[in-house]
Amino acid sequence: MYRCQKAKLKAFVDGVLSESALAVAFHGYVKHSAEDQMRRYKTYQESLRNLLSSLSEADLAVALSHYVNLLSAIKNTQKSKWLFALLEDIVTFEIVSARLVCETLLKCESLVFTNEDFWCFSFTLIDKIISKIDYKGVRDLLKTILDKAQGMRSSNNVAVMNQFRAIEKVLGAILDRNNCLLPSYLILDELQKNFRLKDLIHIGNLQNLLHPL
Repeated sequence: MYRCQKAKLKAFVDGVLSESALAVAFHGYVKHSAEDQMRRYKTYQESLRNLLSSLSEADLAVALSHYVNLLSAIKNTQKSKWLFALLEDIVTFEIVSARLVCETLLKCESLVFTNEDFWCFSFTLIDKIISKIDYKGVRDLLKTILDKAQGMRSSNNVAVMNQFRAIEKVLGAILDRNNCLLPSYLILDELQKNFRLKDLIHIGNLQNLLHPL
């Protein structure tokens, strides 16, 4: 069952990538209207929903992990953008929970700042859907996100500015009291328990985000 589902997911991703490659190859020769593009996108939406909606909770977690691993290996920005949009859609349609998607992205071994597109798209998606998660889930995610931020400590800020901004935006959303994602005392508890403040200041303007707390 697992192998069959894994093969179907790979075939789905390969199909999206193949069509994207053809669109690039024949760019300027074949004109696609906005309606055509939307129709194709909706077809992919429906296909992915059908692939995942019938799975048990355990199988869904495994399938999502495989999908994310496939995404992590894509080196084309436009193709990644489309497949991440489909991932966001299955959260919107409540096929998978926002928490499971965020956890799966953060657990992926390829989520390293040197893998720029995957890193930036992952944290952009997390920023979009994290408001759907309860405070206990957000607290668990914060621990992992701070670990990822720690891993950027020795990097050159200018060379990886996009990656800094992507993770900073998520942290900003969590730390913003107006968003009510996590009580301030829990945020401070996590910071004091696991990190030294000076080790976090290297993340862009994080010191400004921490100030209101």
